[in-house]
Order: sequence, then structure tokens, then C-alpha cells
Amino acid sequence: MLTSLREDPLRYNQIKKNIGEISPKTLSNTLKTLEHEGLIERNVYGETPPRVEYSLTESGKELQIALIPLVEWVRRRENHDEPHTGHKSHKKNQIKNST
Repeated sequence: MLTSLREDPLRYNQIKKNIGEISPKTLSNTLKTLEHEGLIERNVYGETPPRVEYSLTESGKELQIALIPLVEWVRRRENHDEPHTGHKSHKKNQIKNST
């Protein structure tokens, strides 16, 4: 969700579209939690109909920067051509050898 807000403030439906499959309740709860934790800011504009936009706070931007290496690592793992059997097959071999 933080990556959805990396550039410009977004409205609820824009965030939902960027994330993909997520229930409205889950999205609303997550936005409230992130706001409570000081990672995003909710701006309500006095218009009719009301317009609400979400944006990253400075803390949210810092967290996003800190998460970039982790996200890149996950993407490399997902794009890896070989099956990920590392620990699982090692454990299977240990079980076979101990019986």
C-alpha cells in the first residue's frame, strides 16, 4: 500500500485499483491503521461531494525507502527460474537420513 502512495496523494478508489483484489473493509482498516501509526495522512476537502486523499507522511516516506531493498529481493526471488526447494528438500533429506 505504501508503494501506491509513493508519488502523489491518492483517493480511496485509486488506491483500491492500484492494489487490486482487496475488500473495502480490509482497505479501510489498513488505511486507518497506517494513519494511526503516522505513516499516511488523510486529507478531507470541504467539497460536495467530500473529497478525501491519502498521502505519505515523512515517516511513511522513510519506511518506504527502507523497504525498497526488501521489495527488490522479493521480486528477484519471484523471477528466479529454478524452483525454490532449498530448506524444504534439506529438511526432507534430514528426515529420511534419521529414520
